[in-house]
Parts: sequence; C-alpha cells; structure tokens
Amino acid sequence: MHQVDKPTLEYARKLYPNIVGWFPLLHSKNGKPYFNTTRFALSTGEHVSVFAVKPVYYEALGGFWRPLSEICEHHGNRKIILNNKWRKATPRFIDWLSKRQKLLGSELLLPTPFGDFTSNYHDLVRPSLSVGLTVTIAYPQSGDPGPEDTTVDGRARYNSTAQVWSGIIAGNGTDASDNTSSDVAWIISGGLNTGASSNFDILWRSFILFNTEPIPNDDTITEASIGIYIASTPVNEFSVAPTMTIMGATTASNTAIAASDFQGTFSNQTSFATAQSFGEFTSGQYKIFNLNSSGISNISKTGVSKFGLRCAEDITGGTTPQQAVGAREFNVSGAASETADTDRDPKLVVVHNGAPTSCVAWPVRA
Repeated sequence: MHQVDKPTLEYARKLYPNIVGWFPLLHSKNGKPYFNTTRFALSTGEHVSVFAVKPVYYEALGGFWRPLSEICEHHGNRKIILNNKWRKATPRFIDWLSKRQKLLGSELLLPTPFGDFTSNYHDLVRPSLSVGLTVTIAYPQSGDPGPEDTTVDGRARYNSTAQVWSGIIAGNGTDASDNTSSDVAWIISGGLNTGASSNFDILWRSFILFNTEPIPNDDTITEASIGIYIASTPVNEFSVAPTMTIMGATTASNTAIAASDFQGTFSNQTSFATAQSFGEFTSGQYKIFNLNSSGISNISKTGVSKFGLRCAEDITGGTTPQQAVGAREFNVSGAASETADTDRDPKLVVVHNGAPTSCVAWPVRA
C-alpha cells in the first residue's frame, strides 16, 4: 500500500499543523511522477506541496508509492546505495534512478548476489535493465457478462448447523459461487444460539486462479505476491479471531468453482504466506501477501496457477476459533474479478529474471 515518507511528514507538520491528509507524490499535468514531492491536504481545504532535493519515493511492485529509504543502504542526493530489498521496486524506476544519478555525475549502486554490506563497496555493481528483471501481473478472468474461458475466482462453502470445527473442515461442500463481486473472502459463522461454544454453521474456502503461462519457461521467479482488495469493513464477533493466509487450491475446472472443490482442496495444508491477523485488514485497501518459497513454487509457467484463501486454522489439527457469547460472524471480504476494471481485482505480481519487457520512460529531473 502507499506510505508517506515520515521525515517529510514531520517537517510538513511543523509548517502546517492542520494537515488532514496527504498524497505520496505530485503528478504534473502530463501525468509523470515527481519522486521528490509530497502533497498535503489542509483542514482549510487547501493543498500544499513539500519538495525534497533528493527523491524520497519509489514505485513499488503492484503500483504502490513507498519511501525510497526502505530500499536504501545509503539515501542521499548524490550518493544512493540500494539494499537487498531493491527488487521491490519496478524495473522502470531502477532505470530512472540510475539515469538520474548519472546526470549528477554519480552512480547508483546495489548489492551483487555474492556481496553484502559487511564487505567493501567493490561488491556493489551498477544497475541497468540488463539485470533481466521482468514483472508480470496477472488477474483472474471476469465472468461478467459471460462465462470465463481461461481462469476464475470464487468460493465453495460448507453450510450446515452446529458442527464441531474438525467436522466442518473435513466436510463436503454444499454450494459454490463464482459470478458475484463478493466471492473472494474468509468467512466463518458460529452455531446459532450456542453461546460461547465451538460449534459452527458456515465455512468458506475461496479460490483465485491466474493464467501465468506468459512467464517464460526458462525464467527464474525471484519474488511474488498476491493482493486482495478489502471491499467492505471486516467483521469479527469471535473472542479469538482466526488468521488469514494463502494456500494451494485444487479445483475440478479452471473456469468454474464447484461445491466439491471445498473438500477437494482440503489436502492443501501448506501456507504460502505469513498468516495475517484480523487487525491487518482495512476496508478500501489492498492487503498484500508476499509468497514464500512454497507459494512461488506453486506458480506455473505453462498454464494456470491456483491459489486459495483459507484461514490458517483450516488444516488438520488446526486451532479451533473461539466464539464469544451470542456472537456468530467472522467476515473478511475481498473484491472479486467481477468488479469493474482491474483496480480492485485480485492480482498476482511475479518478478522473474528473463529479458526485460518494454519500459515506459520517465523524464529525468535531476
């Protein structure tokens, strides 16, 4: 997600105590970004811009603007040394930053795969697009207005009455849906009128399928993440909330979700990302899951990559969620591909080391 540069924010608050909002950078009339500028909204309705001599933002994978300092070992104006997180930036930003440094008579440096910052700077090399970084962003195909013919997203559900946790997670699906904008979610409902018990009525397992065949077979995937846009305010009426994660998915079809996919996917017991707590999800924002090595290995370079949204407790021997007295619902809902455009769709961002794609150039303002 977007994040403001904290030193800039602290400086701005000294000048304008009535700041009520901010934008991570200012766009010129031609739509090109200024990486050294933050625009602030004041309680009076006015806007002010704070300019830094050096760039303070970078373009992160997924289209987010974040503080440049988080990917820097040294962050100055003439001297910028990137750290091992530099691959979080898009290739075109690295190319832009390298050109800027050259205009200042300097060089942009980053670590080699064989060096670190405990050694001398001769272990650092100059970046260029020849490093071979390519970013592929994939979305599930929307079935609106017609059926999908390549990939799908949706959910399968177990819907019964007052089942124990071990029974509901090992049960058979009762229904499925893949054609509405709210089919991607983590949802559990407690047993009606059971008090603070461990009985449950409903459990969702959601599915997101991506066509990742465009990734060249010879490329090595170095990083990947899945973004889920939280479409509504999360609801937690449990005394101990489940945690949400990404797992593998097993579906009978690439283009439709069936009720039987609920039990078919239960054999996928390995988490593909760090499980996130309820408080980590905010309505109106993307939640990013950085895939671990198991998740990266699940990405197919020859066809469809299947991922599932499940509670981390939804595995054999998983901890039973705890309900509060009289409470029933746990709901974290994400937008599905049926939403308009792709600005809220589930997305898979893959960084791989093949030949770079065409790069949209930005003007360099040193």
